[in-house]
Amino acid sequence: MPLKIQLKNGNSIEVDDGAFPATIHRYGGAIRLINQDNHEVLVYASDEWKEDPEQVIGAFFAAVAKLEASTTAAERVSRRTFQINPPRILRIFDNGGATADRYTVVFKERADDPRYWIALGLSDNPEHPQGFSQWTETSLPNNKIGKHIFFKDLPPNVQKHVRRRQQEMIGR
Repeated sequence: MPLKIQLKNGNSIEVDDGAFPATIHRYGGAIRLINQDNHEVLVYASDEWKEDPEQVIGAFFAAVAKLEASTTAAERVSRRTFQINPPRILRIFDNGGATADRYTVVFKERADDPRYWIALGLSDNPEHPQGFSQWTETSLPNNKIGKHIFFKDLPPNVQKHVRRRQQEMIGR
């Protein structure tokens, strides 16, 4: 059972209890920020802490502070636009162009096998005839698919393409 820390405005921080295979302590497989509406705002797996602990913890607590500062319903709506990734996106990875599918966008939807998440592999220019854009599945944590980045770090053409493909996924 995860450890849950309730914050003053109804938001919470949850720490996994070893659900991720790399976990060696009872708690610490992943840390999540959950808003008042019980939606996951931000999540980091322990492998990301190892990669860049200062950036991960700094970004996490900056998100906590911004979320805690909002109290009204209107602010809760604007808070959703603050989110580091769009609501249905769990993680984004960039392998720096090592393969045709440079970017991997992992969605919060699980695949048929609950050990995997639905993901979208993309090239720098997925709309080009020689570009790449393909649905796949991935496990997390997975440090083999690149460095963790945020939606804002994707090129604008890739952001637009991800939003369009995400609408396809929602409609299926």
